[in-house]
Amino acid sequence: MKDPFFIYLCIPNGRIYVMDTKQHILQSAFILFLGKSYDAVTLNEICKVTGLSKGAFYHHYRSKEELFREVIDKFVFANLFFEKAEFDGKSTLQSTIDSFLEHLESKISKLTELTGLEFADPDHFQLILEASRSYPGFSEQIKKREQKNSAFWEHVILKAQKEGEIRGDIDPLLLNGIMLAIGSSLFRHILHQEPFSDAVNLLRRQYNQLYRLIKA
Repeated sequence: MKDPFFIYLCIPNGRIYVMDTKQHILQSAFILFLGKSYDAVTLNEICKVTGLSKGAFYHHYRSKEELFREVIDKFVFANLFFEKAEFDGKSTLQSTIDSFLEHLESKISKLTELTGLEFADPDHFQLILEASRSYPGFSEQIKKREQKNSAFWEHVILKAQKEGEIRGDIDPLLLNGIMLAIGSSLFRHILHQEPFSDAVNLLRRQYNQLYRLIKA
């Protein structure tokens, strides 16, 4: 059996990445699941593309289902949602919006480098649909993360009002809903298979226009 902590040099799209065995399995499985359904990807196939024996695979994952869950956590949830820690230290609503868009562009750029696919590629949506069927508790995870994102933006908006950055006569809950709706519109553009950069540029213009309307 290969060393379970072997270091891999991977060269997707001409770029060299150094990763440990678990990262190697995760990344390889992600690309497999992009091209096939959960049921169609076999453990033998995972072992073949990673170059690992089944024993080495089971050192890191108890099952294909556990691996699939981690693939979705890392490559779907982590890219569709954000964590509060990513924006710690941002002092204003404007700087938080700017940081959010920069993080979004960076995440999707790395995903494109890894897969060679635009984020608008149908394979990405197929993977999300597959997760809705094969990832236990998928809908609950979506709701939980949406609630966390909503609570975060509400906190930022209330802080901006308290500090006089934005107008105090605006309903913070309503503004929060508008901001989330703008963010969600990104998926409409992606569904139309528009270039991701164009979709983000439109998102930036929409947020900037909204900010000019609410700025104190």
